[in-house]
Amino acid sequence: MPDNKQNEHQARLSVSGILLVAGLLMFVSVIVLTALLGNRNGGEVFYSGEQQIQGSSPAAFSEIVSECDGNQTEVSETPSAETKNSSSAAKAEPAAVTKSSETVTKTTSAEQTVPTVSEIVYPVDINLAGFEELTGVDGIGEVTANEIIGYRDMVGIIHRMEQLTEIDGIGEKTLELLCSHFYVSDADYIPPEDEADSVASDEISAQTDSVIEEQPEPQLHDVNINTATAEEIAEGLLLTETQAAAIVELRGNIQYFSAVEELLYTEVITAEDIERIRDYVII
Repeated sequence: MPDNKQNEHQARLSVSGILLVAGLLMFVSVIVLTALLGNRNGGEVFYSGEQQIQGSSPAAFSEIVSECDGNQTEVSETPSAETKNSSSAAKAEPAAVTKSSETVTKTTSAEQTVPTVSEIVYPVDINLAGFEELTGVDGIGEVTANEIIGYRDMVGIIHRMEQLTEIDGIGEKTLELLCSHFYVSDADYIPPEDEADSVASDEISAQTDSVIEEQPEPQLHDVNINTATAEEIAEGLLLTETQAAAIVELRGNIQYFSAVEELLYTEVITAEDIERIRDYVII
C-alpha cells in the first residue's frame, strides 16, 4: 500500500510539472508573437480604440478625439460628393432613356411610313409577266419561271398559251394552272394554222353568202327589141349574150321586128324563150 501511494504521488507531480511547462511555453509564445507583431508594425503595438484612450493622457485623449472627428467629417464629406455625383448620374439616366425612347419611336414611325408592296392582281399578260408574277402562283417554282422567261426571250412573243407546252416540265395540268393566272392579249394572239385556215374558210364562206344574199335575183323588164342594144336586150330579157347578139343581127337584116315570133329566125331563140319573154318585148 505505501508503494502505491508513493507511485500515485509521483504521477501527480509529473502531471503538475507538465502543466507548468506548458503554461510557460504558452507565455513565452505570446511574448514572442507580440514582439514579432510589434516589429512588423514599426515597433509599435496597436490596440483597440478603447485601450488607446484608457492608456493615454487627457491631452492625448483630446487630440485623439479631434482626429476622430476630423476623420468622420472627411468620411461624411466624401460620401456626400459621391452622393451628388450619383444624383447627377441618376438625373442624367432618365434623359438618356428618354432620348433612346424617342429614337425607338422615330424608328417605329419610319418603319410605319415604308410603303408596302402592292399585291399582284391576276390575270397578267404572259408577255409582260416578270419573275415575281410567275413565282407568285402557287405551284410555279423558280425553275419553271426561269424556263418561261427564257422561252419567251427565245421566241420573242408568246402568241397563245398552248405554246408553253413546248417547255420541258409543263404539261396539261401546269398549263391549266398558268391559263388561270395569265393570258395572251388580243394584239399578240395568233391562232394555230389549222384554226386559222378554218377561220379564214369560214370568213370567206360568210362573205360569199353575204354577197349572194346582197345580190337581188334578176328580174325581167320591158325592152324595145327594135331600138335596144345587145346588152340591154340580154339584161332586160334575161337572155345570153349570144342570143342578144343574134337578135341585133337579125334586126339589121330585116330592118325592124313586127312580131315577137320573128325571133325564131335567129335559130338561137326557142319557142319556150318566146313564151317567157313575150310580155316584156316591145315592138
